[in-house]
Amino acid sequence: MTGTPERRPLVHRRTLLGGGLIALGTAAVPPLAGTAVAATGAPSAGAPTDALADEWPTPPNGHPEWRNNIGIFEVNSEPPHATFMPYADLQQALAGDRTDSPYRLGLDGTWRFQHVDRPDDRDPDFHRTDVDDSSWDTIPVPSNWQLHGYDFPIYVNIAYPWWGASGQSEAPLPPEVPTRFNPVGQYRRTFQLPAGWQGRRVHIHFEGVKAGFYVWVNGTRVGYREGSYTPAEFDITDHVRAGTNLVAVEVFRFPDGDWMENQDMIRLSGIFRSVYLYSLPTVHLRDFTLGTRLRDNYTNADLAVTAQIRNSGAQRSGTYTVETQLYDAERRPAWSGTLRLTADIGSAPPGQDITARASRSVPGPRLWSAEHPELYTAVLRLRDPSGAVVQTVSARVGFREFALRDGLIRINGRPVSLRGVNRHEIDADRGAALTREDLVRDIRAMKRLNINAVRTAHYPNNPVWYELADEYGLYVMDEANLETHGVMRDYPASRTDWTAPVIDRAAAMVHRDKNHPSVVIWSLGNEAGAGGNFVTMRNWIRAADPTRIIQYQGDNRPEVSDLRVEGYESPAQVEARASASDRRPYVMHEYAHSMGNSTGNLKEYWDVIRSHPVLQGGFIWDFADEALRWPIPSGGGRTYLSYGGDWGDRPDFAGNFCGNGILDAERRPAGKAVEVKQIYQAVNVSAGADVTAGVIRIANEYLFTNVNEFTGDWALVADGQVVQRGTLTAAQLDVPPLSSRTVALPIRRPAAPAPGAEHFLRLSFTLRSATPWAEAGFEVAKQQLPVDFDSPPIVPTPVTQVPTLTVSDSGGTITVRGTDVTVTISRSTGLMTSYEALGTRLVSSGPVPNFWRAPNDNDRGNGHPTRNATWRSAGANRTVTGVDVRRLSDRAVRVTVRGTLPTSTASQYTTTYTVYGNGEIRVANTLRPGSSSLPYIPEVGTILFLPSALERMHYYGRGPEENHWDRHTGSDVGVYSSTVSDQWTSYLRPQENGNKTDIRWVALVDAQGRGLLAYGEGLLEVNASHFTPEDLSAETRHEYQLSPRPEVVLRLNHRQMGVGGNDTWGAHTLDAYKLFPDREYAYAYRLRPLLAVQDAMALSRRPVSET
Repeated sequence: MTGTPERRPLVHRRTLLGGGLIALGTAAVPPLAGTAVAATGAPSAGAPTDALADEWPTPPNGHPEWRNNIGIFEVNSEPPHATFMPYADLQQALAGDRTDSPYRLGLDGTWRFQHVDRPDDRDPDFHRTDVDDSSWDTIPVPSNWQLHGYDFPIYVNIAYPWWGASGQSEAPLPPEVPTRFNPVGQYRRTFQLPAGWQGRRVHIHFEGVKAGFYVWVNGTRVGYREGSYTPAEFDITDHVRAGTNLVAVEVFRFPDGDWMENQDMIRLSGIFRSVYLYSLPTVHLRDFTLGTRLRDNYTNADLAVTAQIRNSGAQRSGTYTVETQLYDAERRPAWSGTLRLTADIGSAPPGQDITARASRSVPGPRLWSAEHPELYTAVLRLRDPSGAVVQTVSARVGFREFALRDGLIRINGRPVSLRGVNRHEIDADRGAALTREDLVRDIRAMKRLNINAVRTAHYPNNPVWYELADEYGLYVMDEANLETHGVMRDYPASRTDWTAPVIDRAAAMVHRDKNHPSVVIWSLGNEAGAGGNFVTMRNWIRAADPTRIIQYQGDNRPEVSDLRVEGYESPAQVEARASASDRRPYVMHEYAHSMGNSTGNLKEYWDVIRSHPVLQGGFIWDFADEALRWPIPSGGGRTYLSYGGDWGDRPDFAGNFCGNGILDAERRPAGKAVEVKQIYQAVNVSAGADVTAGVIRIANEYLFTNVNEFTGDWALVADGQVVQRGTLTAAQLDVPPLSSRTVALPIRRPAAPAPGAEHFLRLSFTLRSATPWAEAGFEVAKQQLPVDFDSPPIVPTPVTQVPTLTVSDSGGTITVRGTDVTVTISRSTGLMTSYEALGTRLVSSGPVPNFWRAPNDNDRGNGHPTRNATWRSAGANRTVTGVDVRRLSDRAVRVTVRGTLPTSTASQYTTTYTVYGNGEIRVANTLRPGSSSLPYIPEVGTILFLPSALERMHYYGRGPEENHWDRHTGSDVGVYSSTVSDQWTSYLRPQENGNKTDIRWVALVDAQGRGLLAYGEGLLEVNASHFTPEDLSAETRHEYQLSPRPEVVLRLNHRQMGVGGNDTWGAHTLDAYKLFPDREYAYAYRLRPLLAVQDAMALSRRPVSET
């Protein structure tokens, strides 16, 4: 461009780190170049391949920047700075849409692309302007190239991706990198420089590139950058021209900087966040910091502005002024005038910042919190010495204090409870190249699950995420892109050659995100060991930003971390932390490892947290499964959710160790999410002194929200039917933050409750009006309380009132017949081989004694399939030792089956059938473990096989989502209707799923509502599926590889052990949710024909008695 100064000296390593810039979104993209760029000044065919070759010396060790040069992490890049975009006027600045500016040109879209697996095979001249790229492939930007057919994703946890079979076992130690498999992607595209940018500085901005990359503009190499998850920006003013320009980018998959990016996740590559150009005046506001100090007991504030002004042109003089005005949500100015800062532009040489500071009082601001994310907008205008506005920028402002006060973490003075989750940035279809819609989808899901905090595990997130967190209300633990898990004992440790790149990663994050009110904690990284570099890192951040909390679990010394931070401790261990001598607040940076069918005992964690103020919550691992949608081999275009090991990679852990979400990869909620929402809710209700008179206690755990901001409704439910309902009054809902209130609801005691009737009081709290994350009427909290109205006991049907039976015993088969009912029992197996009524087969075979559940991921991780294997086939391989037939009367026959189980110490079981003349069968089961030294029992129950026609399922118990003994707090008791197929809960790897607890009765019926009714003498657990536990116990990797049985597999259980939830690499289910072998187990249920599903409740209350 004309009117620009001479090229700046090349900067080869940055150790003094300043402020930073990033902007968002995309705009219209100029047409794709299909031929070489023909422009004046383009190098000829004989010109050097790099126009800067003579200016860009090779590093001293003779290797390029990307290889064996851990201290060279950038060349010629701009210093980091806060998120902003120059706008044309005040209205654009107030709107804050960074894609809507005449000074921004988006480069997202289609680029030319070529790819090689080895650096030595790449085209060294790809960037030249005389290269014809019309035959190249094309690729969308942003994207990950592995999702477009180039090399393959790799999943590893601790190992580096090039160590094992995923690579070629190269580069065992830093800073060397692989060379035999180290893919390189080369990108090209053209753009038209806007005519209005003449005389302005032009920067190219990359929001995220994985992992190290060079940039050329019009054939000239302009820079290099590492650090995949923070921006890379280059001043290309000297290299662009009016009209058509060419940009070329060369991306290395495994540069030496990747030694610091060994996060447990699916490894993908490429330009995965937005790319754009933007322009600035020659003298410009390069960076700014907004401070929001609260005072006067949090009633007033000061807005402090620190501005860095830079002259990027020739030496000049004069006073430049930065004017700041604060606007509220209605765009009304907060002050009658502006806050003014001045800078003598001649007081520093060109290319250096001039810093100016000033502050102004803001009386009575509306404070920001995750509950009430009140935002203002600060508009900053830079005026030149003549008074003309040359630059206008803006940023959202949230007035809040998040700090350690009186030994606790407090937001605006009140102790916070972090109901958090970890989140990787990944989508099943787009990999790491998330769209704004993807980010909105995720934050809406979090808010709807009562999540109030997120850890950006394990790197700074897409810049849009922080804008949304500001707007929607989330407390963000912002984590530096630093993890060296595989070598963390020795790197970075206290190695001085690693200090500069470590600080660079901290600085890039802090400067980019410092103005976001949602960012409340800085995290130094994850699983990168300990040592002096973390003290230095912490001290740098504290000096740059003294307002925020700093944490790091890997080096938890007070000189590094303001908090005690640990992960995956049991609830008992967490409780012990409350009385430890170290009185720093305790936060779990990771807990409740939610891999597969997990997240058990979450209630136990929060019972402890709620009991001890110093325990201030934690972040569940994690939010959503990492998986990629992939074509099924020979699947005719069908796809599946793939994970580690599916792409030709060789994971160092179980390949599905990336699937730890409370939501699946498609963000579908199931039982885990339901439990999290319930446990994390901030309005809870308990029974008062007399709940039968409607006395309840409402506890409000919100910090700034009165319960009266919600609508409160109650309903009295009898056997699944609402019999009374009402709305809480304004006075009843007036429960201030951090308080509780006892209220009495106008419940009328039922005059004559039906025999056996159960009553529950359900409270529901819903949004009065719509929010960005939910519609009006959305339920934010609920509670179900049992209410005992002393319902009379059920009245059994006397056996004398049922029809008579006949029994025959011959040929190894016992046959019991009654009016329209036939039951056959095999003497050799002890099972029913048929149960028919009214011309319909209800049971094909069973009940098979069963003591096994398909292992879930927690089971696999703790050795359960081997340790507890004695129970796996114990029921299937039982030995029947005796069958007795006894006629109790002419209307009842009892068949008792006794047998042994081949456990390592033989165990005994009995199954007793009592068949009544109306077709009802009482099935009583006992288990006598052979020794208390046997392993605990995965499940105590039976399996029945039903005809496929009985596909419709109705039940009275906890639901509707899957729930388990240690994970059912969020699942209310009710009457639910579904299908057997819909009981299936998908996990990345098939495993135990679909369980239901506290079941009173279950009906499996056909399309006409006729079928089988089963109900317990006491509460049952039930699982209806098209798979047996054994079907799901094989090493099947994916659902599409399973073949469902046509018949219905019905498990009627005393109980299944809990799913567990502490971790997935050794922790067992808590003892409270185990079935130990030191006792006898006895339970009974009844089976009977069902002519109409609406009769199920009544029939379950009329069992046949023996007299």
